[in-house]
Amino acid sequence: MPRVQRMLKVMDDVEAPMLPAFKYHYGELSKLYVEAKDNVKFLTTLERHFKSMSSGSLTAVLDTLPPMMGALRMVWVISRHYNTDERLVPLMELVAGEIADKVESLVHVRTILHKSPEAARATITSARQLLESWQATYLQVRAEIEESGTDHRWEFDRKRLFEQTNYMARVCGDLLEVATVLDQFHKFLGPELKSVTGESAGIDEIMERVDGLVAPLEQVPFNVFNRRYKDSWHAVMVQFQRAVEDIEGMTRSFIEQSFQKLRSAEGAFELVQNFKNIQSRESINQAINERYKDILQQYTKELENIDDIFQAGRADPPVYRNYPPVAGAVAWARDLYQ
Repeated sequence: MPRVQRMLKVMDDVEAPMLPAFKYHYGELSKLYVEAKDNVKFLTTLERHFKSMSSGSLTAVLDTLPPMMGALRMVWVISRHYNTDERLVPLMELVAGEIADKVESLVHVRTILHKSPEAARATITSARQLLESWQATYLQVRAEIEESGTDHRWEFDRKRLFEQTNYMARVCGDLLEVATVLDQFHKFLGPELKSVTGESAGIDEIMERVDGLVAPLEQVPFNVFNRRYKDSWHAVMVQFQRAVEDIEGMTRSFIEQSFQKLRSAEGAFELVQNFKNIQSRESINQAINERYKDILQQYTKELENIDDIFQAGRADPPVYRNYPPVAGAVAWARDLYQ
């Protein structure tokens, strides 16, 4: 810039009044340029991690967290300008925002529950794991810094970095509960149960209630990941859990009615075994296990009835026509056993 330098020399020779201000601002701009050049050098080491977070899947972002946090630590240690809370916290806050946006774009309450149960649970589980790992990875690196003995530690504002992601992790936990409940009811109240009980109408009635569990969640007029609506979301989940309890009560009543229609302990035992082979909720499994007591009571009554019949007929057992007395008595006793 020879021409500019000549102009500055002329202004200096004539002692131009604006020259001191120019020199001051030029010096400040030069400092900022050097700082920006230094920042680019260090922030470039984070570029590939940020690209993975922006375009990768939930699993890819999760795998990116440890090396990215290590790179942030390296920048914080070596860089002359990103070694303060004022610089690094806003950068990490942007990372937290990117994680939150990634989860929100993939876990949409109006669509996620319409996926297959396995797909919905896998997505929600990965999302919650990513959100929880964000803080866990930070705390791990923070602990490593403390163990190194340095006086320069990560004492960042955790509310800024983790309040939103932790809240979203709790909401994902709620959605995982919903997906799990739907999956359990669909597995239990399926074709296998209809085959076991022969009660298609009763099962279809309960399934209508199960399918109706999703409607209040899909119709919420707010973003479920927005902390401002945490009380409203809590109310929705309370309503969901109460509806689940009602359906569990209907299912237990259905199970009890199924046993009441059976006449023998053997048939009841077979029904319990068939029920146990169908995956279900813990409360329903407990209701099925409680039927063993009823089966034993019924079995005892049947044994007592058979014993009464045997005692009454043992002296002169009824014999089929054309049967020899001994063979006829044995056949009669075996029939009692069966």
